[in-house]
Amino acid sequence: MINMLKIATRQHVIVSVILLLCFGSSQAEIPDVPLEVPLLPAPVRRTLPVKLKPVPLVASDAELSVDRIYNKAIRSVVWIVTKTGQASGVLIDTELRLVVTNHHVVADTEEHGSILVIFPVRDWKGKLIKEQTFYRDESNLEVLLQLGYATIASVVAKDAKTDLAIIELEGLPETARAIDYYVNKVIMIEDGEVVEGFGSAVMDRGAKVHVIGNPEGKLWRWTAGFFVGRDQGMLRINAATYGGNSGGPVLNARGELIGIATLSNRRTETWAVPEKYVDDLLATLEPRHISSISNNLEATITFHVKGAENGEWKEEVIKSGDVAILCLTGAEKIPDGYLQVRFDEIANDGKVTFCDPYFLKTNKRYFGSGVENSPQASAYKYYFDYNPLTETVSLRELEEHNR
Repeated sequence: MINMLKIATRQHVIVSVILLLCFGSSQAEIPDVPLEVPLLPAPVRRTLPVKLKPVPLVASDAELSVDRIYNKAIRSVVWIVTKTGQASGVLIDTELRLVVTNHHVVADTEEHGSILVIFPVRDWKGKLIKEQTFYRDESNLEVLLQLGYATIASVVAKDAKTDLAIIELEGLPETARAIDYYVNKVIMIEDGEVVEGFGSAVMDRGAKVHVIGNPEGKLWRWTAGFFVGRDQGMLRINAATYGGNSGGPVLNARGELIGIATLSNRRTETWAVPEKYVDDLLATLEPRHISSISNNLEATITFHVKGAENGEWKEEVIKSGDVAILCLTGAEKIPDGYLQVRFDEIANDGKVTFCDPYFLKTNKRYFGSGVENSPQASAYKYYFDYNPLTETVSLRELEEHNR
């Protein structure tokens, strides 16, 4: 199926980012009490045909020191800045450049502009730089953008019910690593009956947890806590978190992701979304092959799109100044020679120009729940080129953005 979205041309990335850091610094507050949490399903229970024996602890189950947990996880934790606030996120896939955060952190970015994501930087002595002034400095920021420590992101999946969103980054620094996940184990509760599918399923009340985020303007701050229990499907934790911790990771005593911080009463109680729901949202991602065409001509152009040999030509219209997003969904690989675009007529002073079909290169990106159309930033970009001598229009690749 081919979808099309017409949107205005995006502003220059570096200018947008600098404005974002200068004026988009209000704190993203975690809602105060009274608490309202989404109703999530209870843990899955099943009966196995054989009787299980409890699995003894092994070396990998041993508790790690705070320093080791922090240094192990910090390359995965990011600072998220939007025009309306600041928050946290955690890198979950380096190959696809995916970060998970809260839905409420990025919910208004379609209306209020870009999402800026910043990874932590160390100085020449290896010390982590936590001062916001370093990252807000214009000259530093341009270098960080080039190296991938600062990058623009777009939402590729979202679920307001679980308060989760997955964003795709345009760049990634060499030092980045994906967070370690809790590996769900089968643990016997009674004869043959087990609880599985949640990172906290085997956690006892009082078990140590660790929260890393960017609260109250303090970057990459570690907060200690302990597991209290479940509250309507959420993980309830005793830990002092504040605005800016939203979207940050909650880790167990082995430094593995068990949840995403989402709510706090700004005292000692914090609620987190279990990592199982991160997995569920990831599972909704599917490949979409995307191209875009910018119409910078003073004419409305009618064209047709075809996604496969046995497909039908579909007519589309693009007005002057618009950008057409061409998206083929539901296919891991596009057949050779497609997408095809045919321009039958160009409304320019009553003249009609016929053009042969063009084969468009595409970028393959993954999008999931809650994202109907593909962001322009993910597309392989083309633009119209008009030859006044022959009065014909052709397509050219926008090489600057396709590198």
